[in-house]
Amino acid sequence: VVEGTGIYNNETSEIEFKVENKKIDLSSVEFEKLHGDELSGSIVLDFKLKGKIDNFNYQCLVKSENIELYDVKIDGININFSGNREQMNMPEFKINYGGNIFAAKGSIKYNPLEYQFRLYGKDVDLKVLNLLTKNKVESI
Repeated sequence: VVEGTGIYNNETSEIEFKVENKKIDLSSVEFEKLHGDELSGSIVLDFKLKGKIDNFNYQCLVKSENIELYDVKIDGININFSGNREQMNMPEFKINYGGNIFAAKGSIKYNPLEYQFRLYGKDVDLKVLNLLTKNKVESI
């Protein structure tokens, strides 16, 4: 699905890996719980990982326009996250749909597991929110 370029220096244990502006057709990706006709559209992925193999940093940007998942039409997605072996920071997670915006930002520390996220939205369609949750939200 995604190809990247990378270099590993065995002497210094340094790694660098990149996926640069790769467009991914979502209908060509097989997901365990989705049938082929339940997801359409594409995303553009930009990913970079660099550093020592035991002390690296990464950054990922995901953008998209016109995704449809089940019967939910998403006009745009912007996701920006970065981190290392100890934590992940997400300064931007934004979904635009039907004139509405659902946004989030936050961070996760892995050991011990701690997380803090703030969610923002006005007139959030529960169909969109339930795309992101394991347990279905019935009302807010």
